[in-house]
Amino acid sequence: MNDAEKLIGNWFLVDYLFVTDSGEATYPWGPHFSGHIHYHPDGQMAVQIMKSDRSHFVGPDVLQGLPEETKAAFDGYIAYWGRYAVDQEQHCVSHFLEGCLFPNWIGTEFKRFYRFDEGLLVLETAPLLFNGKTCVATLKWRR
Repeated sequence: MNDAEKLIGNWFLVDYLFVTDSGEATYPWGPHFSGHIHYHPDGQMAVQIMKSDRSHFVGPDVLQGLPEETKAAFDGYIAYWGRYAVDQEQHCVSHFLEGCLFPNWIGTEFKRFYRFDEGLLVLETAPLLFNGKTCVATLKWRR
């Protein structure tokens, strides 16, 4: 089985660590988060990650949240989907974003360096800007 075949399926987030360029290790949303990534055999993928302890809105209307409620909900959630391609020699999977909660990322390519480690899929980002700091994220996923 090649690496592209090993990726296929549903994976659930078990660890989400960021390390800044100064070496500071942090969990950006604390210890309570959840996430799901799916790689489909047809070359499509989707991912959602959220802070688990997000507050509920006061009202029931999804489009009528208070500004602070909407900001907190947005700040505690990442989601995108699109195509993906695996470069087995580089141990890299590229995500080509077709839709995203953060509109600036639509149309971009995210390279994730991967490895399989004791039943886990480990994805590591290239340096990215997150909460005002340049960092590398390491995400560990289990089936």
